[in-house]
Amino acid sequence: MCVLNVVLNQSMKNHISLTHLYHSFIHSNINSEMCLRAQDNKCDMKPSQSSDSLRKLASMLEKRLYKSAISFESYCDLQTLESRMRVVLYHLRSQKEKRKKKRQSLTSQKRALILKQKMGLQEFARAEWLVYEIRQRKASLAGQSCAQCQMDKSSCSVNTKTTKAKPFGEQLPTPVRDLFFRTPLLDIFGKYPVERIQQPSLSRLALQRFVQQAERHMEEYDAWKMVSDVI
Repeated sequence: MCVLNVVLNQSMKNHISLTHLYHSFIHSNINSEMCLRAQDNKCDMKPSQSSDSLRKLASMLEKRLYKSAISFESYCDLQTLESRMRVVLYHLRSQKEKRKKKRQSLTSQKRALILKQKMGLQEFARAEWLVYEIRQRKASLAGQSCAQCQMDKSSCSVNTKTTKAKPFGEQLPTPVRDLFFRTPLLDIFGKYPVERIQQPSLSRLALQRFVQQAERHMEEYDAWKMVSDVI
């Protein structure tokens, strides 16, 4: 039996207090859980779908609350309802994160296997090293930008109220833009779905060209970085 119905049968006073607690908590927590689900599925939920999902999620939470309670009295305890629901939601989100990481791990393994078959082990190792080095450079540059912001907040362009951060002024230097945003090899090793990597258009020759392009972009970036550090 639902906690809400138990209290409704007890007294009107309890009905009022639980209704306020139950609905305020459901609104702030279950809806946030639904938002996480929508983001995972990368789709926009229609109002009818949202309402149905909310009912299903509430029903699932109710069952978990009942199973996790040490007694029927503790299950009906309004004083601990909110804290118990927080614990249930925490476990739900933890389980979802574990499943998501497992899917991502399997996808990464499958992507690597396909790329090895297309490129060969030696070329794959070379490309993998390039991707690692480029990501290291990106993280290092981002860290330097944040450090500069801390030293001179008045001229910080990352922390402005504009919709798009511009740490290098109105336009990023060409070597930075090319390496971090115009190097397809990064997407091939990170964002491309397996189905796209399997396409014949992404041939061994095409992959070799992407590797050569990444090497050229990294060399140009390193040359730019050396000059900018001196200045």
